[in-house]
Amino acid sequence: MQADVPAELLRQESVPKLWRAIGEMQAQPLRLWVSAGGSVTPLHFDSAGSFLAQLRGTKRVTFFPPAALRGLYPYPIDHPLARRSRVRLHADAAERRRLFPLFDELAAPHARQVE
Repeated sequence: MQADVPAELLRQESVPKLWRAIGEMQAQPLRLWVSAGGSVTPLHFDSAGSFLAQLRGTKRVTFFPPAALRGLYPYPIDHPLARRSRVRLHADAAERRRLFPLFDELAAPHARQVE
């Protein structure tokens, strides 16, 4: 589930100053994402700074440096899925190698996972 954080909430003192600053600096509205256990987010990059707060359970995040972009096969900038990768990290490895041969060479060696 996705929702814009209401402006009145951003003005409240109970919201950390960092959150208010992020909301004011981003090109897109500050968003709140809520998901159930087992949810998987497609490989993508954010167009603005992000702040992740995991309230319960665990989350695995995989980071790639900008130099790995070509191996991540992003959709074109004018595509509806711009900022997303065509690579599916959880897909069958042989199928991924067939469809995205540069992934293992240019992106995978640079991946850093945080859990």
